[in-house]
Amino acid sequence: MTSRFRARITIRADSRNGAIYGAVLADGLYYEGPDRVRMSLEDGVRIEITADRISHLRAGVNSVLRLAQAADDSIRSVGYNGAGPALG
Repeated sequence: MTSRFRARITIRADSRNGAIYGAVLADGLYYEGPDRVRMSLEDGVRIEITADRISHLRAGVNSVLRLAQAADDSIRSVGYNGAGPALG
């Protein structure tokens, strides 16, 4: 019997939401793996990951969180203030 596992993540990073969404979304466009990632940008970045195996879910969650953290770190390092062209 196969079970479906799901994780829902919400990232709220104020003015950096759009840039983080763009970074994670760009990675997802080229990703082919055993899990599925769905995203939306509302009052924060909402990410839903589903997988048939818990190990695949764990790997997907870790990947998305690492990428979001790297994007946020990069944005902060250049002093991004929300101005300029929007990503996404």
